[in-house]
Amino acid sequence: INNWYSIEANELFWNNHELSGIPKTFLNKLYLLKDVEFVSSTTSDLSNAFNTYINLISSARKLTIILPIYSENHFNHFIDLVKSDDLKHLRIILNSKILKSMQRSRYIKKLLLENKKVEIIETEEDPKLFLTYSESFMTLTLFFEDGHYDDSQIIIGENKNAIKWAEELFNYYNKDGD
Repeated sequence: INNWYSIEANELFWNNHELSGIPKTFLNKLYLLKDVEFVSSTTSDLSNAFNTYINLISSARKLTIILPIYSENHFNHFIDLVKSDDLKHLRIILNSKILKSMQRSRYIKKLLLENKKVEIIETEEDPKLFLTYSESFMTLTLFFEDGHYDDSQIIIGENKNAIKWAEELFNYYNKDGD
């Protein structure tokens, strides 16, 4: 019943996206996300979801991310964060293809990949979700069923259950790490 409520509360988000990046075990625990907030961009504000995400990560002391896309826009914000004194640690899981692309950019390589605050975890998998969590929030964006990444819709959880769900999902993808 709680899973059903969680899905119904954010039906637009769950029904419009590919869910294959979320293992069945975690789909069965969607009730932990029943209190998340759904944020969507609009025709008058196309970057609402992205800007909401950037505002959230700007106050984090530690960030943990599953990054399924190559996005210089995101990388530039991550670089700004690691340059600041506020962010103490950034941990990112990404696939080999994204890592190789990042290494080709001297700017990204020097300021992000070689930064001692940043821990990169390379995976052979191709995660179909963009997950971020910190000590005080979690966010999730997904792909459309046609395989394109959707940066116009995001769910945000700021309670311990949502953060726990995100942490466990990250650990699932990091099963070969730590």
